[in-house]
Amino acid sequence: MPSARRAPRRGPAWWVVAAALAMALVVVTVTTSFLLRPAQTVQEFALSRVVPEVHSTQVVTEDRAEGLHLYLVPHADDELSGWTSLAEGSDLYPVLVLLTQGEQTIRCTAEGLQRHLQAELGEEHPTPDPTTGRDTPACRQARWNAFQESLREASEHTPSMDLTDAQEVTTTVGGDSATVVRGSGVTVIALDLGDTQLTPESVREAVDHVLALAGTELPDLPLTRITSSAYVGADATGSKDCAQPALCPDGEQGYGYAHDDHRATHEAARALAPRATEGAFLVTHPYDPAANEHRALPPKVYDAFMELGPGDADSARRLGSHQRIYGWLAFPDVWRVGELPLQSTEVFFSRVQSYEVFAP
Repeated sequence: MPSARRAPRRGPAWWVVAAALAMALVVVTVTTSFLLRPAQTVQEFALSRVVPEVHSTQVVTEDRAEGLHLYLVPHADDELSGWTSLAEGSDLYPVLVLLTQGEQTIRCTAEGLQRHLQAELGEEHPTPDPTTGRDTPACRQARWNAFQESLREASEHTPSMDLTDAQEVTTTVGGDSATVVRGSGVTVIALDLGDTQLTPESVREAVDHVLALAGTELPDLPLTRITSSAYVGADATGSKDCAQPALCPDGEQGYGYAHDDHRATHEAARALAPRATEGAFLVTHPYDPAANEHRALPPKVYDAFMELGPGDADSARRLGSHQRIYGWLAFPDVWRVGELPLQSTEVFFSRVQSYEVFAP
């Protein structure tokens, strides 16, 4: 009896092979991306577990906004201090109020600028040339131009700051001349309350006059949040009250800085908190016992502001916008880069930003 013929062996269907190849490609891609990404430090890993990253990629026009975000900036370059609060209020229409023209900086002298500007490392020369002296029109204009350029570059990652088609007008705020630049997703108001002359009373009075512009130069919206983008680190000693060890490394302390204009902005915002439904966000450091909120910029956004090239402060290329545009104002020699504002590293603009949120 002839033996039965065996059925021919068939290979897997073509679609099974294709699916297997696709899955293998995905695995290889993911694995390669993981291996090639920069290693996360122990500090970065610990911070990522306790501090949320915030970033806004939306433009909230006044007809879609839930309210106003009053963002107080004492000097041009301080706007970065509270950027996470600005980004977190993604349903609010931001009103950036520049309180002074920064006209008293010693960098507006020939000796001061020559000592600090490092154009060979990528720092931009301020325009116009501010070396006509402190408290001169050129010094004021150079600070204002730097502020506007900083916002223009920031709009690449925070699109609400786009002022490309904005209208600039000169108006009167509280009887004094002011510049108002109104974009689709932000309004900037430049006041002149006097560099080194701010008081809590003068700032509160100026805010009253600014809010009176609602319905004319400003959208007619309720006041929802106030941010004092003015770092204050007066009580810089280490605190046992810090709830998160990752935010308060042992043996360290918060960066000490207590400029009188920053203090005045800080205290004015605290006093104004009852007028805003979300209260006031006051920039401080994590060792401050009053610090009760912490937010972080995503690394890519922080780098867009603060990135330095390889090398130490004497040789690193200034790559981030804050480093290039405001390098002439940097201290001690460059804007130091770091996760936290620590005295040992002299970091003033840190990736993690801490606030005392003073509720109404």
